[in-house]
Amino acid sequence: MVSDFSVGGPDLGRIHAKSNKRKANQYFTGFLDGILASKSIEHLEVDPLRAECHGFAKLFNDDDAVEILADLDTSFSDFHGEIRDVLDCIVDQRSADCPVENEKDSINRFYGFLAGIACDGRILPREIEEIFHFTSEYENVLNDQRVLNVLSACEKAIADGVITAEEEVDICYWISCVVGDSYADTGLAGWGGPPVLDGAISDPSEVIFDGRLFVLTGAFLIGPRKTIAQDLKARGALVSNHISRKTDYLAVANEASRDWRQSHAGTKLLKAYDIRAKHSRPDIVQEHTLKLCIDAVCTD
Repeated sequence: MVSDFSVGGPDLGRIHAKSNKRKANQYFTGFLDGILASKSIEHLEVDPLRAECHGFAKLFNDDDAVEILADLDTSFSDFHGEIRDVLDCIVDQRSADCPVENEKDSINRFYGFLAGIACDGRILPREIEEIFHFTSEYENVLNDQRVLNVLSACEKAIADGVITAEEEVDICYWISCVVGDSYADTGLAGWGGPPVLDGAISDPSEVIFDGRLFVLTGAFLIGPRKTIAQDLKARGALVSNHISRKTDYLAVANEASRDWRQSHAGTKLLKAYDIRAKHSRPDIVQEHTLKLCIDAVCTD
């Protein structure tokens, strides 16, 4: 029997099963905590909460997600108050059962937390306070420039004590650069989506193949990485599995990889951000742009 250790393959999935389950647990707990950050359940948060719970009930048979879905279908006299109390109890129990024990845990919890806060496309003063509180408690999340961008936008928004609609959009954008577009943007649950890539190349004509070094990351819909790498090489490009200062382009799939180190970012993407901040490279190319580039070369 031939083993399949390819990205998304069953053997790699078995190897990462325990860490992937913990990653998901931390994210979901953080998401619920983000919903609760305003100390109430806002009307626009109900549908995103339902969508996220459907995803976790289906993907992970999560008992808490199933319980929340049942409660969301219950006719409580004080619906929002009852749901808030349910989430409070669940977050407390999950935090006790699966506490934040290391840097990876705190980052995945924070990712879920940000997704929960931004799921309705609204940013309230109390939610900004909770973002600041989280980052003061788990300072390792500040090693990510994208998180610093979120905090900077939050600081500007509350400087005059009034959060404008434009400032809400700005904060939500920077959050999307960490955890992807929100339910308010897509109508989809946040788990499993890639981050919005600030500064990514959008014009296919700007991508050069000949002699340029590409690295691929994520679960590509246009084909297996091996096939994409062959397509790139056929067009004169070089392909590597490792990010370095010599990398010209990091091509990022439209879907996050199940086996990424963090819920919304893998080690290649994180390293690319770090190198890019210091050396203005590599350029980031999303999957749909990469496909346009390849197709354009095929028709030349």
